[in-house]
Amino acid sequence: MVAGLYCEVPVAVLRAPPYDLALQDLVVARVRATNELGPGPFSEANLAGALVETEPAAMAGPTRGAGTGTTGIELNWAPLTSPEDGHSPVTTYALDWDAGAGTGAPWASLAGSASDYLLASYVVTAGVSAGTAYRFRLRAANFWGWGAYSPVATIVAATTPSQPAAPTTAVGSAAGAIEISWAAPDSQGDPITSYLVEIQGATPGAWTAEAAHCGGTSAVSCTVPMAVVTAAPYLLSQGDLVEVRVTAANSYGPGPASPANTAGADVRVAPLAMAAPIRGPATASAQVEVQWTLLAGPSDGGSPVTSYHLQWDQGTGTWADLVGLVSPHLLAGYTVTTGVTPGTSHQFRVRAANVYGWGPYSPATAILASQAPA
Repeated sequence: MVAGLYCEVPVAVLRAPPYDLALQDLVVARVRATNELGPGPFSEANLAGALVETEPAAMAGPTRGAGTGTTGIELNWAPLTSPEDGHSPVTTYALDWDAGAGTGAPWASLAGSASDYLLASYVVTAGVSAGTAYRFRLRAANFWGWGAYSPVATIVAATTPSQPAAPTTAVGSAAGAIEISWAAPDSQGDPITSYLVEIQGATPGAWTAEAAHCGGTSAVSCTVPMAVVTAAPYLLSQGDLVEVRVTAANSYGPGPASPANTAGADVRVAPLAMAAPIRGPATASAQVEVQWTLLAGPSDGGSPVTSYHLQWDQGTGTWADLVGLVSPHLLAGYTVTTGVTPGTSHQFRVRAANVYGWGPYSPATAILASQAPA
């Protein structure tokens, strides 16, 4: 008597010789009965029914999640779907790591081996140290068993740098340039490779990277010529505060920008045009005394005057230097004793210089080389 009208064949048997069935092949079978008189004819083969299933394919390695930082690592992966799941639902994902011990160290289970784990991400925090590289591997299981491990993924416990403190700015005493410096923020487990230095223009909120003189390296200071901030795109004016912000970057990208400085370097320029010089009381027929008013802020451009340059027309209409161009002259007057023609009117003009250059000439003043009758 027949014990049962069914049998079970392991899928592994069907995938091996002599059958060599492939994934999702229909298992085609036929049967016949045998009695004491011999076997009967075969049945018709089935046209539908069981398809060949298998364990999952090897997964892609886990990837670094946005939540990764110096105290934890977020791992993400793509859940398997057919045909990668072997056409059998995944029952668990197993995630292993080396705990930072490196190549050749034994693997330790994080999730999915002792109990089923079906999420597509995992965050590990215990045992994580800033800047340390950790190795991870992943595999999936279904009814038919475990698939192969993924390639190993190496992820560092690091993220973008922290926000720097507001930078410090000052006007250099030598060249009058804007000196910018800042403290390096926490690198968050990965060395800082560069800084972005931005200066706010005349329009509030109009920040522009000053790439020509700052940033691009890991240096924590830079110097910007004053002429840069008075030109496009900044167009700052005398007395404006030079507002700067700094952003640090590492291999994971830029961190948040620092606050802007609220004090420090202000914009300074060449002196403004001076008032026309005047006739001095020592003027006589053979000499001319020229006087002018010394500049003070803000007419000095916000920077101390380094020289006053006086010219005259020599009585001929051709301008010539008298004092202050070759060597500094800081007095408020000058007496011309050579080349003065009695009774002749001479034109004079004056300008001032500071570390940023010469200001424009004053209007000219005509002074007659004469004196009151005795």
